[in-house]
Amino acid sequence: MTKAEQVRLVTWRSKILQYAADRNRTVAQTRRYFGISRRTYYKWEHRHATDGDAGLCDCPYQKACAYDFEYRLEAEFTKFLQYRRSCDRELSDIRPAAGLPTRLF
Repeated sequence: MTKAEQVRLVTWRSKILQYAADRNRTVAQTRRYFGISRRTYYKWEHRHATDGDAGLCDCPYQKACAYDFEYRLEAEFTKFLQYRRSCDRELSDIRPAAGLPTRLF
């Protein structure tokens, strides 16, 4: 998909969400008018709420897009830090009593 097609697609999806919000229409009316499924509408709405217009771009399931990669990397790094902090807390409780070295790595 070219950059121009991607921009057009994001603009179209954004206009659908604006249509539902501006005109005080129900989700069902908006979906029927534009011919999209309920799942698709709520997926776009969730992505737009969390990431703005950047969340409305296509992100194929088979390929990891840059957004997906950054999000997963951040989540994994956060889990790693939490794990290390919990290990450090456990070791700080043990070190003085067992006489373990203060630095393991």
